[in-house]
Amino acid sequence: MSASAAKLAIFILLCFLAMPMAVAATADTPVANAEIERYGDTFADSQIGGLRAIYKQHLREAGFPQPEVERDIAYGEHPQQRLDVHRTLEPTEDPAPVLVFVHGGAFVRGDKGDGEIFDNVLNYFSRHGIVGVNVNYRLAPEFQWPSGAEDLAAVLGWIRDNAGRINADPGRIFLLGHSAGAAHVAQYTFMETLQPAGGADGLAGSVLISGVYSGSGSDSMPAYYGDDESLWPARVPSAHVDGRAVPLFIVDAQYDRLAMQKEAVDLIQAVCERDNRCPRHKQVPGHNHYSIMYSFNTADDSIAGDVLQFIRDHGSDQARSQQP
Repeated sequence: MSASAAKLAIFILLCFLAMPMAVAATADTPVANAEIERYGDTFADSQIGGLRAIYKQHLREAGFPQPEVERDIAYGEHPQQRLDVHRTLEPTEDPAPVLVFVHGGAFVRGDKGDGEIFDNVLNYFSRHGIVGVNVNYRLAPEFQWPSGAEDLAAVLGWIRDNAGRINADPGRIFLLGHSAGAAHVAQYTFMETLQPAGGADGLAGSVLISGVYSGSGSDSMPAYYGDDESLWPARVPSAHVDGRAVPLFIVDAQYDRLAMQKEAVDLIQAVCERDNRCPRHKQVPGHNHYSIMYSFNTADDSIAGDVLQFIRDHGSDQARSQQP
């Protein structure tokens, strides 16, 4: 079997295993479910506002308690280098794990929140004893590769320097990136030249949701990776997979565009070959590229609980002692 045929076989197998076998995952958020099913993988950017409004209502309906949030803390000199800290809902005696969320936006847009989205992501984890850090980063085309990953290095440094103040464990930091944010997280995770010597940054695991790791089918490459296409193959995250081996959870959505689903499959295959074992993976049924993140902290627990379990699995003392 050729290499391309083998990749296709793996892709088909993973898609089959991830197919919803019963009720769609969005059954507990029915208005959103109807909108997602209506458009499938043809959902357009112009429809994002309507879907966000639907999920804001679902967040209010869920009615989960809100944590204390300290907003717009500078971790660098640029105005976009700002972060919010979502403290654990219930005070903990011991320092808590930390989850850093990195939003998407095709490298050129996006924001860490408007009070509900993307606060919902960090609020979910604050309810479960995890400190949430929601970050903005410098945007393209003014700031290009590898500025996003460099900003993550600065965020991890800020957490280590301020761990006592926010009651965080600097040895249990997890990164979660969505879309372009997942590309930045993958870049930092793999590219050792961006990390402290010996990888002493406290990173215990990375969650990559609906990201672009090689640039296949993406029209946002020039803005971030530069106009010279000959440089892209050496810059994209997939070019650095042979770097540091950090536990990974790779996620995509049933209604992500096919090219993006293939990006996840190709990255999974590369990590399988690197480690001689495959990373955790889930294709989330009933969701598209946007709803997969909006669903956190609603009645729909189709992916948030899986991420929480990943953190618990890799945040224990035993798990950290077994990491390479």
